[in-house]
Amino acid sequence: MDWALRWRYWLAGALVLFAIWGVEVLRKGDLIRPWPMVPLAIWAVVLVVAGRMRRSVA
Repeated sequence: MDWALRWRYWLAGALVLFAIWGVEVLRKGDLIRPWPMVPLAIWAVVLVVAGRMRRSVA
């Protein structure tokens, strides 16, 4: 799978997660901790590591 395509999936996931978070903020009426940052950061680290591993093998 193309490197840019993987990051597009990440961006789409980020949009979905932040939309859910935004609805939750509006529903509660208070700014809450941006919980989507945790899964997005983990996913980004996996993408970066996988990208570096592919370069070292190729």
